[in-house]
Amino acid sequence: MSDPFFIDGTFAAPRHYVSEHNPAYDKVQDLFNRIEWANPIRRADSKRHRLNAFSCLLWAVTDDPNWVTHTILNKSHYNIMKHRINYLAMSETVSTLKAMGRLEVIGTRTRNRNIRYLAPVKSPMRTIASFKLDDLGWYPPDVEIRRGNTDLDRAPLDVELMANPAQRNWNDKYLTPVMADLNDKLLNNSFTLFPFVKPDDYVQVQYQCIYTNCPQSND
Repeated sequence: MSDPFFIDGTFAAPRHYVSEHNPAYDKVQDLFNRIEWANPIRRADSKRHRLNAFSCLLWAVTDDPNWVTHTILNKSHYNIMKHRINYLAMSETVSTLKAMGRLEVIGTRTRNRNIRYLAPVKSPMRTIASFKLDDLGWYPPDVEIRRGNTDLDRAPLDVELMANPAQRNWNDKYLTPVMADLNDKLLNNSFTLFPFVKPDDYVQVQYQCIYTNCPQSND
């Protein structure tokens, strides 16, 4: 394994799941049923969200060459991005897996970098082969503000700014409705997207406005 202080790990995006028709479903469900929750899960939707959260983390661990994963654990980020798996489910699942020793923190956390988690050698999460996830049908928000970077596709989301009440209200009033209206109009049109996707792929076109908070030069 490379230096754990700089290891990348595989991102567990909170917008996937394992369907009942997935070949890995029974094994994932079996591992999930062995989790010892601090508080019993009584509601069916709560159990479903936690199973989905566990599936994402398990997939990332099995797909990573070093058994390392990371995910978003910022409540404001979930409110902005509207992930299909909620913050409470993901945060409680990570905390429970840590408490059981199935995941452990490695490395150091720096600005805009998620905490990395390793599935140790004896973790049951290592007993399943890598598998494919199913998509929950998530779409990114129409408007995003990202931290100043020359490559906005890779720049981190400016969660603090977007969660600020004044900025959020301004976005909701002036920016988001325009983009939402544009994307609604796109639904009434067909597009030729090949060769960017396969002919049998279902693709929904979405326009986004991505802004940067990078200070602008007067030059």
